[in-house]
Amino acid sequence: MVYCMESEGFYKIGVTRYGIRKRMQSIQTGNPFEVKLMWVKRTNNMGKYERMIHQQLKESHVRGEWYAIPKVLAKELKNIVTHDDV
Repeated sequence: MVYCMESEGFYKIGVTRYGIRKRMQSIQTGNPFEVKLMWVKRTNNMGKYERMIHQQLKESHVRGEWYAIPKVLAKELKNIVTHDDV
């Protein structure tokens, strides 16, 4: 799954194989601010879409997988992720 989470106006784009709840708990543990799930999308090519989105957002990179982007853009990124034929 590819996901987008928000915390204090910053957005994290990442992937998880273990379930979104577990991933959110892990991220929340190291974050003093509330982390909210913006979207999650299943795909059979997580790495491809994560790299594609990170590349597209490189000018807005803050740290790790966190980006300073407008909320509307964070929501629209979901449309990039599709379930490719294998």
